[in-house]
Parts: sequence; C-alpha cells; structure tokens
Amino acid sequence: MQAPRSIHKQLLRTEARNLQSEIDSAAFSQQICQHIKSWKHFQKAKHILTYLAFGRELDLTELLNYPQKKIYVTRTHYKPSPHLSVHLLSTELERHPFGYLQPKENAEPISPEIIDLVLVPGLLFDKRGGRLGYGMGFYDRLLMQMPGALKLGITLERFVYPDLPLDPFDILMTHLATESGITEVSY
Repeated sequence: MQAPRSIHKQLLRTEARNLQSEIDSAAFSQQICQHIKSWKHFQKAKHILTYLAFGRELDLTELLNYPQKKIYVTRTHYKPSPHLSVHLLSTELERHPFGYLQPKENAEPISPEIIDLVLVPGLLFDKRGGRLGYGMGFYDRLLMQMPGALKLGITLERFVYPDLPLDPFDILMTHLATESGITEVSY
C-alpha cells in the first residue's frame, strides 16, 4: 500500500523541482517578505525559527535583522537518527555537504518548545496546510516538538495544490505565505 503513495510523492517532487527552475525567486522573495513583515503574528512573535535559503528556495534574509526578536535556524544531524536541532542564528555557521549554511556542530542547541513562529520551506503545499518536503521527514519530526508554534509555509501560488498525498506523521501548516499574501489554512 505504501509504494503507490511514495511513488506519487516522488513524481510530485520531480515536478516541483522542474517548475522551480523556471522561477525568478528573488522578486517573489521580496514580495513574500513584505507580507510577512506586516503580518500581526510575525510582529508579535518573539522566537522565530526560519531557514537559510538554498538553491531555488525563497530567500527570507530581509527578515533576519530584528533586534527585538530572537531568530533561530536548524542544523541537520544524521546520527544517531536523522533530525534537526535548533540554534540561535547568531552562532557561527558552516556549509553542509549539500551546500546550505547551518550552525557549526558545537553550537548550543535550544529547546524547540520556545519557538512561537516557524517559517517552513517546502517543495509543494496544499490548501489544507499539507506540505511536501524533500522526503526525509526532518521538518515533520521537528515540528512535532512545537505543538504551540504557528507554522507558516513559504511558497508561491503555483506550488499550492488542492490536495497532496499525506501520511499520518505529516504536520500541517497553520498558514501559507505566497506572493499574494498570507492565508490561514489549519489554525
């Protein structure tokens, strides 16, 4: 039973990567950042987990310099089991073998439970808040540790599908941010 769903997810990931290669993400990134800056939940949030854009991901760099907020990023671990740890952005960064920046191995981790807003990358999202990531479940495992945090999926309208195949362990976004604005999906 699992094979058809996983094959369908792989086909969707391939389709999304092909579509991403046609996008000028810089212009869209600015639009999305403007929507986020004026969003009441961003303005109220004190502890924000974001990502450092890699490849064709939408770049949220202009959201990183808010002295009244603590900004956090993740570090990828593969042992003892695949997971993400959370660290202050102000820690020293290094390049992961895949090319993205992340906190160094000796960076002090913080408890994910203090995060009030998570800015979540993904390949595709759906109108219910479903998310299709890169396929390893790293974000889903991390988001499970933040039940009280708002989860804002960062994407473009063309990557929001009516319905994605979801598994029981997939964590839904509460909101989606696109070039058109911010939409509540499962809050």
